[in-house]
Order: sequence, then structure tokens, then C-alpha cells
Amino acid sequence: MKRLLKATLLLLILLMGLGSVSVFASSGKNGIFDFYEGLPPTKTKNYDVTGDGKKDTVSYEWNEEKMQQILEINGKRINKWEFTNGQWAWVTIVRVGNENFLEIEVDNWRTESLKCGLYKVKNNKLKCVLDYSSLLNTKTLMQNDFADTGTECTFFEARKVKGNTIYLGGTISTKALGQVNFDNLKLNYKNGKFKLDTSAAKGVSTPRDKDGLLVSYFTAGKKITAYKKPGSSAKAFTIAKGKQFKITKLAVVKKQIYLRVRSKNGKLGWIKAGKSKLVTVRTPYVEE
Repeated sequence: MKRLLKATLLLLILLMGLGSVSVFASSGKNGIFDFYEGLPPTKTKNYDVTGDGKKDTVSYEWNEEKMQQILEINGKRINKWEFTNGQWAWVTIVRVGNENFLEIEVDNWRTESLKCGLYKVKNNKLKCVLDYSSLLNTKTLMQNDFADTGTECTFFEARKVKGNTIYLGGTISTKALGQVNFDNLKLNYKNGKFKLDTSAAKGVSTPRDKDGLLVSYFTAGKKITAYKKPGSSAKAFTIAKGKQFKITKLAVVKKQIYLRVRSKNGKLGWIKAGKSKLVTVRTPYVEE
């Protein structure tokens, strides 16, 4: 995952410089070409990102002297991100439905804000085609001292592509349960529009107890109703306060986050991650 390299990359920038770092871009397997954060300069000539039917030369590089990441298309600068302003960007080319998009994630470590989505290049400027945050009801996301915008701990990224479908992975940090990591959330592309599939993605719960240790089960902070399907009103069972449960899958229906739970006695159902806290464990992020 791109974000797992963040701390190491920043340390390299600050302490070592980047002249001797050898990094190779991926082959574009599964419709994805990763520039590896522009370290060192990487290029590709295999994708049309401007929509003119011709393959473009896309370059993404790190300017060590100016502390900038620079994106160029056919020799023209399209955008830059400045480390001195707290910005660090990940750029990936995602090919889906015979079209190419730039997936760009910009993490600002000063403001603790994050923006990620899919872009096209029009008239030498980036045009956002899909802001990933628009896929969710952001009012249900975690807001605290670590993520004052409610979205810094939440991100999506393309993990693989098949035909007209992008398989997203990432993290959703909810007010209800804290952080949930997931994979294989389907994003379908048809007639120029993206839409999340309502089928479930595999979810992995990562709560922490009061001592900051990872635990396998959440503990209900109040009575929780589990339903038979995401978005359904048909009740499956009730989780009593103080009882433990595990998350096994995640689904998004009409921007609402639903999680499939399994009780310790094996009962299965779906709960909605709304605006209120449901569990007694604290957020999985521990402030230093």
C-alpha cells in the first residue's frame, strides 16, 4: 500500500536526500501504473491521459532542491506539490473501461487533511472526475484531534482493475467503530460515470483496547440491532451492551456504511455505522 511507505519516504527526504535511491515503477498490471511517489523521476509513454487518442508522456518526479513533486504531461508542468507546505502526493495511472485516469492522493501532514480521487487532464489542467470522499456520508466519519476534518483517516486507492470495475482498498474511520480496513470494494464505470457496487467487500476490524493493544473483537457500548442485509429493516439479532462481536465484511449503500458482524456464538448480521459511537474501545490511532 502506498501510505505504508510514508514515514520511510519522509525520513529519506529529510535525512538522506534522494540521489541514490533506486525505485522502479510497476508494469501497469491489472490496469494500474504506479509512479512510486516520484522517487526518483519516473515516466511512461503508454497511456492517453488527455483524451486526444494519442499516448502521452507522463512524468512524475521529485525536485530535491525545491522540495517539490512535479507532474508533467508531454513536457508541460500540470501540477506541483510542495513538501515545505506539508504536501505529499501519490500519483497512479488507472486504466478502466478502456480509459485512463490519474488517481491522485494528497496528504497534508501539517493540516492533517487528505484528498484523493480520479482525475483527467484537460487543457493542461487537472480536472477531478471523482472525489473519493463523495462516495460516503462524511458526517459518519471519525472526527477528533487526530482527524479534525473527519476524513484524514479515510482513504481509497485502486488495488486492481478488471474490465469496467476498479477494486478499491483502503481505510474508513467511522465514528461508530473507529478504523476499518477493507479490500475489493467494487467501483463500476459506465457511460462516463462511476458508481459503487453494493456488494460487500472484505473488512478487517482493528480496534484497540484502553492500553492501545490490537484486539480481535469490538465490545458493544450499548444495545446494537443487527439486520439481515445492508440497508434492510429486517432484524437479524441484537447485540447486548458489553457483548463482543467481530467485523467480517463492509458494504456501502447510498453512501451509508454497513458492516457485517459475527457474534461470539456465530450469529451474523449487518449494522449501520452512523453518527454515534457504538463500542467501548477507543480509536485505533494512538497520538504520539
